[in-house]
Amino acid sequence: MNHAIAIPCRASAPPRGGRSWAGRLPRAASVLASVLSLALLSGCQTSGRYWIQLTWAGDYEAAEKRFHKSGRDLLIAYRHARPGEEDHLPKLLSGSTIKPLLEPYVCAMLFDTYEPDRRYVAQYGVERAPALIIVRQDGTYHARSGPLDEAALRDFFTTATGPGATPVYNPHLPRRVAYSWYGNVPRAREEAQRRGQPLLVVCGSFWSGDGDRLVKYFAAPGLHARCLEWVHARWDWYWPWPAWGARPFGVQKLPAIVVVQTDGTPHTLEGPTCAAQIMRFLDGLPTVAVAQEPAAVPTPVETSTASDVLP
Repeated sequence: MNHAIAIPCRASAPPRGGRSWAGRLPRAASVLASVLSLALLSGCQTSGRYWIQLTWAGDYEAAEKRFHKSGRDLLIAYRHARPGEEDHLPKLLSGSTIKPLLEPYVCAMLFDTYEPDRRYVAQYGVERAPALIIVRQDGTYHARSGPLDEAALRDFFTTATGPGATPVYNPHLPRRVAYSWYGNVPRAREEAQRRGQPLLVVCGSFWSGDGDRLVKYFAAPGLHARCLEWVHARWDWYWPWPAWGARPFGVQKLPAIVVVQTDGTPHTLEGPTCAAQIMRFLDGLPTVAVAQEPAAVPTPVETSTASDVLP
């Protein structure tokens, strides 16, 4: 009776002492990955599950946006930020017994050194830090201020349930509304004419990013409010040849800001380096008494540099 005997090839036989390191490496990597996965899963059960919920908003507008979008209640931690005053609230809120209680909330941190934050928490009857405020989806609130410790925090979260007090809203809180920037200057000019508003054009180079820098200047509170009702457009220089190199309104130096008033007169500020220079430029614009239809091709009437604006 014949028996077939399988004889392993010498090239595939493992060396004495077991498998080679190259053979053991994939299995070792698999075991290591399994161990790490178990460690990560166990960590998620203790603290990792809270990292999304505890991404604290740094201003009340961002907090309100999350509050309305998520459908969860809003927790405001109002903190000390003055020199010489101890601030224990962050440590208390990150404690192992308190942190799980924050999971159902949209969380925000406001500070007593920032005047708009002080006005915001005053809507909820809070005058001093430290304090905690819970704003319900029904618009009512619960607040606890004064010295806070772990026991006080636990008591607050336990008792602050159901409808609370009605806030006294302040309609004059500073709020930042993002500009809508047109990418097409002629279309933006048509819209400005239709609305009877000035046109603001930010001119910059795509390659240097100076246009983006100028746009950020308009986030300054005073400057932002000054131009809020205007029509806004951006013109970014991309290519050197004449078809794309002709700059609008006779701008010679980038970056630049152009304001086209309601009578069609453009005024240009070239090379601004800060929000204060832009504000001074806007303050110096002449008053337009009667709006007129602008000419078909704008002619630059006034061009100034940053050095011309500031003394």
